[in-house]
Amino acid sequence: MSIWYMNGKTFQKKMMKNEDPDAILRAKYGLISSRIVSAKRYPKKILIMKALFPNSTILADLGIADEKWSIREYKKQLRQNREILAIIIHNAIVKNRTFILLCSETEWKVLGKPSFMEHLADFCMEEFGYPLYDYKKYKNGKIGKIDYDKKRVLKKCKKVIEEARLQRMQKDLKSPRGRKRVLNEMTVDEMRKLLDNYDIYTSGMSRKEMRSLIKKYIFDI
Repeated sequence: MSIWYMNGKTFQKKMMKNEDPDAILRAKYGLISSRIVSAKRYPKKILIMKALFPNSTILADLGIADEKWSIREYKKQLRQNREILAIIIHNAIVKNRTFILLCSETEWKVLGKPSFMEHLADFCMEEFGYPLYDYKKYKNGKIGKIDYDKKRVLKKCKKVIEEARLQRMQKDLKSPRGRKRVLNEMTVDEMRKLLDNYDIYTSGMSRKEMRSLIKKYIFDI
């Protein structure tokens, strides 16, 4: 399946009229906006991705800084949050899902022309080798389908997701609460390897036994 991006006006006036209603209902949605106060206000079907909207520093310098600087800073921001993109790209391919990324008509133009979402699409192509499509341009015949290497894209996504997981783990290990979270997320293989590194693993240990040893002798929780 594909990842489409558009503003709310295009979604209402184009996509809802052109596409099968069942396909629209089955799709997953990502809301990219600076106006989101609380994700709890939105259905679980809608992913809240405020981190992908140009940050306040970039917006504050619009009209003062060079346009190329704004785009470069925005792509730095995307790189810092690329795990989000890796997850939706991975799911679009593996789970055969259609994702629709939305922003308001006003926010669509926040970085001028082209839309900030076009820079987002450029980043995904540069970073992952995966195309995102401007729905309006695609339906108007201005752009066509783009081929991509599925294995290469998935390999990159998995690498980014794992790197982000390890970074969170390193941060969590600094506090008792964080260590509890790490322990809850560890796989059996990861527990076994950790215990083995401390030379306290015994063959045949159950998950419960390994958790107990890690809590007492390694994580001190």
